[in-house]
Amino acid sequence: MVHDRAARYQQALQAGELTNIGETVHAIGPALADCRHAGVDPEADPAVILLARRLGQLCEPRQSTGL
Repeated sequence: MVHDRAARYQQALQAGELTNIGETVHAIGPALADCRHAGVDPEADPAVILLARRLGQLCEPRQSTGL
């Protein structure tokens, strides 16, 4: 398996394309694995941080449209 941290960074920078919780969780898993294999602290890894922030955005309650 190839661990491409640069690709994870690119994906994280385009996190707006992740439109649901499942996609975002699926993206975080490989980012964490890349950190583990590279010996990088995931809590300090920019890609993991950006993906986690995106997950937080998706989990925020949404305003009701009044329908």
